[in-house]
Amino acid sequence: MTRVLLIEPCFENYGGYYRAFGMARGLALRGFDVTLLISARGGWVTRCEKTAVSANLRIVKLPRLQLNPWINGRLLRAFIGLFMAVFGRYDIVHVFTVVQFETLVPFLFLRLFMPWKKVVLDWDDYWTEVHTQHPSPNLFEHPAVRWYMRFCEYRVQRLARHGTVTSEYLKDEFAGLGVTHTVKIINGVDTAQCEAMDRSAARRELGIAEEETVFLSFGNSFHKERTVWLFKLFDMILEHAPEARLHLNIAPDELWGKYGGGERLRPGTMERIRHVGYLSGRALSLQLGACDAVIFMMSDSKPDVACFPTRVGTFLNGGRFIIMNRNGSEAMRTLLELGCVVTADSLPDLARCAVEVLADTSERERLEAAALRARSALSWEQLGAPLAEFYRETLAPAR
Repeated sequence: MTRVLLIEPCFENYGGYYRAFGMARGLALRGFDVTLLISARGGWVTRCEKTAVSANLRIVKLPRLQLNPWINGRLLRAFIGLFMAVFGRYDIVHVFTVVQFETLVPFLFLRLFMPWKKVVLDWDDYWTEVHTQHPSPNLFEHPAVRWYMRFCEYRVQRLARHGTVTSEYLKDEFAGLGVTHTVKIINGVDTAQCEAMDRSAARRELGIAEEETVFLSFGNSFHKERTVWLFKLFDMILEHAPEARLHLNIAPDELWGKYGGGERLRPGTMERIRHVGYLSGRALSLQLGACDAVIFMMSDSKPDVACFPTRVGTFLNGGRFIIMNRNGSEAMRTLLELGCVVTADSLPDLARCAVEVLADTSERERLEAAALRARSALSWEQLGAPLAEFYRETLAPAR
């Protein structure tokens, strides 16, 4: 049995965890023996905690010594990961997000001092320009931080021989660094994350009337363009459907205050946005089940074109189609191919299209059926197949 170690800097149910866990589960279903290293969540955790997910998949939560969000024991986790990678007799070590010390330290050591070791490097976000997605001033704008991000992505990553990416953009960037043995694995659907619910049953439980129009948007983070365009789009939707509501997992006043930047909304728009709080498990199932459609906005910035947000898979897991502005991202191309997205070139046109689709029963049913097909096609159970084949190529003797 092929033994695999995955090293992911994030903690459970946040950011890159969803990608790493999805890959781990997809591999375990195909007979690989998988260990996934992640961080413990918050506080002062001094011990490693191992959890068996299945017979051949285990998660090890590494210590977290949190003095503040930036100083939290990263180097300790890095050396624990390095120790396991060196002495754990793994056939493949797969590391995620090289800008984080938990990944950077073991990756550099293995590539420089154990070049025979099979190491796969995952690239799923474009950190070199991450500063552009936050209001100015921000920490990522500091020259030293920008230098570090670019150094990791365009110097350190040259050492890679095998890579996984989320988009064609990053695949091309890897090729420019001389890393040509790569495979694109987008962020898929974790079918075990939540249960797809019937709309009527979900609405009864949440106290939402059948005739109400409800949109949903959520995520762990929102950036400048995504936030402004989301609020502006909903503002325009209200011109066509004044009774509509938007459910949001982050307090709307907080989000708009951080990213609105002087933009103006029509009177009454904020009152139509309901804060539903953190969503997971049954709460997530209920909100996805009760909504008519999900709204998610992306830009043509390099970070958005490069990534494939994990929340897209969560939207599809609930069987809901997505309303998205037209853009050049990997997510947009994938959703168009699968036929489960409503899009337009301008926000006014997109607002009109969104309302028209909800009024057209046949088109709505077609989109929802396409979303369910996409849920299956993009599940980690399916995406594990190309990753497993990539691993086999990686382990094959050089010709």
